[in-house]
Amino acid sequence: MIISFTFKMNPKEEGIKMRILILTMVMLLLVSCGKDGQKKEANYKIFEKDGYQTIVNKNKPARGELKLEKKLALEFALPDSIKAEIGSTFDINMLEIDNQGNFYILLSRTSKIYKFNPKGEYQLSFGHRGQGPGEFNDWYQLDIKQDTIVVYNREKNLLIKYSSQGKLVDELTPASNSLSNLEIMGADYLSASTSMSTEGAAFILKEELILMDEQGKEKKNIVAKSKKFDFTKYNPGLGFRFTSTNKNLYLAKNSDREFQIDKYNGLGEKILEIKRNYIKVPYTAEEKEELAKRYNVSVNGESKKIDFEIGYKQAINYLFADKYERIWVEAASLENNQADSLTRFEIYDKSGIYQYNFKAKEEFRFLADKLVLYEDGKIKVYDY
Repeated sequence: MIISFTFKMNPKEEGIKMRILILTMVMLLLVSCGKDGQKKEANYKIFEKDGYQTIVNKNKPARGELKLEKKLALEFALPDSIKAEIGSTFDINMLEIDNQGNFYILLSRTSKIYKFNPKGEYQLSFGHRGQGPGEFNDWYQLDIKQDTIVVYNREKNLLIKYSSQGKLVDELTPASNSLSNLEIMGADYLSASTSMSTEGAAFILKEELILMDEQGKEKKNIVAKSKKFDFTKYNPGLGFRFTSTNKNLYLAKNSDREFQIDKYNGLGEKILEIKRNYIKVPYTAEEKEELAKRYNVSVNGESKKIDFEIGYKQAINYLFADKYERIWVEAASLENNQADSLTRFEIYDKSGIYQYNFKAKEEFRFLADKLVLYEDGKIKVYDY
């Protein structure tokens, strides 16, 4: 049995009740909005500074683990002759794709570039070891601008350009010497260079990150830094760790105590600072021992072991961008010390917000709008 009670109120009481009801609804709406705002802001804070934003992320991602859905689009085996030249290891970073979907592989052992069509069929090879036009011997890097293949010849400090048919187009002297890294950003080049000089008995290391035009001329010196260099100590913070898209540069700060990535636009202007609350990660005793074996130096003919007084790892080891301009960061962490052969990535969106974690079993690379990996002598290309 249901019993209901009905109270009859006068107009004055009804007006009071209506005002109370409206006030209650407004309060509930404000509380609800406040909670939503906390959810959106809970994982990061935003600050304005010097005309750009600084995003400070917490130590956990906003959305948890990324479930990367990928579909095999192409798989092709390398010819036995090329596999023999590769040997037991293959550097996935020496693989590139042009704007027509052709694949190019640069092998340092042979100083040759091998071209495969979009179906994975071998087409031709070009480039040779030597001193003549279009030839190179020492430390080279492969990049592609539209359908122009660019190789950097460190020995002669030249940017060598080939057509997609392997014909020599041009050789340019870049604005900076001794490039350690070269990337394409839109119509321009980003070049990282390292040089050494002396100041009395001290060695001075100079590092520069330069934005260059198509002819290799300097447009802007984005970063220039110098410091005294001690060969008897381990120096993990050398060089630049950066990646680029068609419009933006993402540059990691070399630090063992701070996580920071600076975002620059196509003019080389800083537009965003990405940070994360970071906990220093020490080297294990085993890692120190292994590095000491690997990095023995000779001073005045005497072999010396590296001094590991720094004791902490670089916060950011490596970073690259996918087609959505999400930035994948391999950062130092206690988890990455685990002997499980997994590589752990933190994924940030182009606004600088820490969105996902991802665990990778194989070494892979994003090229154009594809994900590419090398496995069992085959190139595997995925849509994602």
